Amino acid sequence: MKLDEIKDLNILSRPESKLHSIADGVYAGVISQAELIERESKYSSDGFRVVLRLQVEIEDEDGETVSLFSNANVSWSKKATMVKLLEDLKFLPAPGEGLQLRDLVGLGVQAMIENVERDGTTFSNIVSLKQSGSKRTSGIQFAPPQRRAPVKKVSAVVEQDEEQDFIDDED
Repeated sequence: MKLDEIKDLNILSRPESKLHSIADGVYAGVISQAELIERESKYSSDGFRVVLRLQVEIEDEDGETVSLFSNANVSWSKKATMVKLLEDLKFLPAPGEGLQLRDLVGLGVQAMIENVERDGTTFSNIVSLKQSGSKRTSGIQFAPPQRRAPVKKVSAVVEQDEEQDFIDDED
């Protein structure tokens, strides 16, 4: 939404829902974000679990871009969801090796989508992701790992140098 689209209105209307579901099926998509986040967990000793979160951009039947997410707990067990996901994406590192999350961003994928209805609302879920092609990088940015849980927030202030170089266009 842009300001000039609403500047003549006296009311700012809130949309009914940002939730957008797409039909069950297999879709071509692109991983637009890869990050590690922390989520609450009642099963871990410290109350948190680390999750690999992939945002996948998919084009629906109407040509609209829809963002869906795939989450996998970080675990290197042979049967772990994350290991299966990385195998399907052909990005599972060898033992002792590492993986740069930014290498996943821009990767073309084939996403299998299934819908689930809960409390009268339909949710589109990514059931599986498979690599489908080469990297596509237009308009996609890498998001560094961040903490997302109800935890104490810490903010930092970046100070700018008071001295700035100015370019004088006049001769």
